[in-house]
Amino acid sequence: MKKIITFLVILFILVGFSITIDPSGRLGFAASSAIETQALDQPIFSCFGNKRDTTSPPADTISHDTWTPTSTGANVPSGREYHTAVWTDSEMIVWGGEDVGGVTDTGGRYNPVTDSWTPTSTGANVPSGREYHTAVWAGTKMIVWGGYGDGLLNTGGIYTP
Repeated sequence: MKKIITFLVILFILVGFSITIDPSGRLGFAASSAIETQALDQPIFSCFGNKRDTTSPPADTISHDTWTPTSTGANVPSGREYHTAVWTDSEMIVWGGEDVGGVTDTGGRYNPVTDSWTPTSTGANVPSGREYHTAVWAGTKMIVWGGYGDGLLNTGGIYTP
């Protein structure tokens, strides 16, 4: 965790951004970032809290040292930890992890332009609930692999938003 935070701080310093830490502390959070987003025409760094913080999941823009809370309206995913988040160049996708009910196979897509959440599909072929997994954005799809559910998992799935 310290390596990730150190990397982000160094990255922000190198590209000339300053950081203001306003949200409450988080454990087991996920973050996604993009240096220049086409949707907002500004840098953005987003994080989604854990099950201990079920209040507003903040998305923070690092331009102008300001924070803007994300929508807490319809379709906001449950508070969770040990999940993943990827940035698609227009949305942040949060998936999996552990909420108060245990490991989950649910998620949500956050659009910062419309400040709205859309649930990820829960139909056929959704990977089993998991935490500590890996997710990457591969151009047009999110690939989820591994993690821990009912033991160590050697399975995954490909999600097309």
